Amino acid sequence: MPFERPFFANLPQTNARIAVVRLCDATSLLCAIPSLRALRAAAPNAHVTLIGLPSAAELAQRFRSYIDEFVDSTRLDRATDAFDIALELQAPLSNQELHPVTARLAARWVAYFCVGAPNGTSKATAGLRVEWPDQGPEVLRLLTLVRAAGLRDRGDTLEFPFQPSDRAELESCNDAMALLGGPFVCIQPGGRSPERRWQAARFARVADTLAGHGLRVALTGTDADRQVTAAVAARMRSHPIDLAGSLTNGAFAVLLDYAYLLVSNDTGVTRLAEAIGTPSVTIATGSDVPLWRPSDRGRYRVLWLPGSERPSAERQYSSWPDNASGISVESVLDACDVLLAEPALKQRAAVRAHLARLRHEARLTRGATALSHATDERKVRRAS
Repeated sequence: MPFERPFFANLPQTNARIAVVRLCDATSLLCAIPSLRALRAAAPNAHVTLIGLPSAAELAQRFRSYIDEFVDSTRLDRATDAFDIALELQAPLSNQELHPVTARLAARWVAYFCVGAPNGTSKATAGLRVEWPDQGPEVLRLLTLVRAAGLRDRGDTLEFPFQPSDRAELESCNDAMALLGGPFVCIQPGGRSPERRWQAARFARVADTLAGHGLRVALTGTDADRQVTAAVAARMRSHPIDLAGSLTNGAFAVLLDYAYLLVSNDTGVTRLAEAIGTPSVTIATGSDVPLWRPSDRGRYRVLWLPGSERPSAERQYSSWPDNASGISVESVLDACDVLLAEPALKQRAAVRAHLARLRHEARLTRGATALSHATDERKVRRAS
């Protein structure tokens, strides 16, 4: 049973209030952007409040065209009839109809996912209940709620808007700018769970092989990944540039936009690469691959062992020695070779490398000009 269209049609034109609940980390917020895009198209004059975790606040600010306000869910005060509609873009809790955060909103109408209950009007709340799909990428699963609510979706593509400060920050990082003189790849060997990281020695072998093909190598990650990237660098014969913890998300996104390719574990960076359009090879070890796997399987390659996507396989995989069966270096390199040889992706890589070189040369020119002006000024001072 779809959302009643008259309810949307009768919303106030300028002060309708819609809450969207999405409790996830920063990059997982990207999966909800197609749903927010559809919501904004259906209610262009509504005030949309995104309620999420503190870690998603910075990313949410980039989507001002879809989101008017971000509210930290950990500081949410109890509301009474503050919202006309609440959309819970969230996998359901197994034994509850609504997430407690959504329930506190006291919205007039609620649309949410459930488990083990048929679609239709909810008995517990005024609104719509939709069964959580057990197949497909999360982007498409979330869009089922939008469609069930009677709204027209506007495509499932992800987005990541750049800001001027992102490029300015990247240009202030000398190590990062050194990469832009030629083609390079980003390798991100870290991840939140040590048992779900591919071995450092294998990342090193992949990096050395790519370096042997004439590609520069950037090891990337957060502050927490410094030890991991250092372990990879120590096992490499070539000399990478280690940028772990050196860039904010925005500056790193610009760097990733210029990269030929991303090789990583199954972390949030895979979604970021998809939002930007950078081809990627992701090594999945024990995660829910069908949930987060990108829809475009040509540009975004995901490698995993049959059965390893089940949580019970994580302990088994973490105990495999480096030379045992599993996701091999050769399979990762084969996936890289396919992407690097794809004509459309080769053209994109060539364009990105050209733009990167132009930006690098422009920066060198600005630096030389500034140095020349400084030298002339010192000469004038000495002469006087």
